Amino acid sequence: LSGDKTPGHHAYLGEILEKFPQSPVIFSLRDPRDTIVSMREALGTSLKGAITQWNAAFDSYQRFLNSVHLVRYEEFVADPATHSSALCALVGESYEPEMLRFHERMRQASHPVSHQHRRLLGPVDPKLVGRFSKMRSRIDRVRLRRWNGGARL
Repeated sequence: LSGDKTPGHHAYLGEILEKFPQSPVIFSLRDPRDTIVSMREALGTSLKGAITQWNAAFDSYQRFLNSVHLVRYEEFVADPATHSSALCALVGESYEPEMLRFHERMRQASHPVSHQHRRLLGPVDPKLVGRFSKMRSRIDRVRLRRWNGGARL
């Protein structure tokens, strides 16, 4: 069992599915506007660069949508226990409520955590949904509000 939130791994989705055909692949899809805000903050990505990266990930998902299990980030955050239980069932593991308290053990880890991974040390945070609406740059807010939910940015 392996998991990773590295944004660029979508580029290897075809290879992953080919080399591990019996392994379930879970594709997490987040509102692109919030994803872009997060990428800009954590990685210092430009607005155009973040939009390009999100579009590339979405294109990868669309190419393989019949071969992956989609998890919508906002739905997961709204009900992490239900979605975690379903994901455990998908990969053949038993769900335990303690799984949602992983961060309690992470805080005790002695290894340093980089700035861009600091949120991994906390619980699932509903405050991270809808962050795009609080952007400081009016121009960026206007550009992101043009997102139409089903079209590419």
